[in-house]
Amino acid sequence: MLRKFSQSSFGDTGRTLYKRLLQGLVKEGPPRAETPTAKKVASKALRQFGMTELLRARQFWVQRGATESEAELLGTETVALAYRAQRVVRPGVLDYPPVGGVGTLSTNHEGRQQRMVRQCAELVEVLTNVLACSPREGIKMAFAFPEVLEVDVQQVTRMVLWLRSSLPTADIARMVQENPALLVLTFEEQVQGMETLKLLRESLEGAPVDGMLQEDPWLMFEDLSDALVQLRELWPSSIVSPEAFSQSEPAELVLAIRALSPQGVPRRM
Repeated sequence: MLRKFSQSSFGDTGRTLYKRLLQGLVKEGPPRAETPTAKKVASKALRQFGMTELLRARQFWVQRGATESEAELLGTETVALAYRAQRVVRPGVLDYPPVGGVGTLSTNHEGRQQRMVRQCAELVEVLTNVLACSPREGIKMAFAFPEVLEVDVQQVTRMVLWLRSSLPTADIARMVQENPALLVLTFEEQVQGMETLKLLRESLEGAPVDGMLQEDPWLMFEDLSDALVQLRELWPSSIVSPEAFSQSEPAELVLAIRALSPQGVPRRM
């Protein structure tokens, strides 16, 4: 059983638990398959979609203020994203007219491809505006988690606003870019997240909870009650004050909770 530590050795505790995590006492999930990138599928995408859609995608970004060289790169990556989307996104999701509309389109193969490229570009534009990131960062995010292409654009905005109100001092843009699955949370997951957030703030008074969840947002959606009880037994309030918690590194606190949690390291990105 882990022994209790004095406040003077508080920093050493994080390192001890970190070593425990690395030694495999908490099981890691299976390695993730390599995520395709726009560069890797660009040639295949252009063969399938053709120069017409590439030119349309380039024009889309020129109209948004991109330079010719930027638009050329963004156009290629947007077509590559549409190529990936048609292989991952559920059938029919990208078959309806995109947000904002592009008029009456034919239902033939060419019309469907045009809709797909346009919708991918518009979603990237939404991500860019809501998260204050670059279009290339938005494309990279969608490549890493193409399910985001199935999300209604209003849902993207709602989820970002919810995260910002829940974690006011966290860098939400960075958090979502690194964990785009946050954009597809269900209502039940949001409720669980608020309950866990309340438990963390109450159990670890003074701790940089927003920073902790920026490091590992999936803590919000797990049952941490037993891990937090063990942590408070290890670091009781009589030894570790709220001030000591406030001066601790968010990543070390996350590792401490993970080391004591049966869930172990996060498995969802």
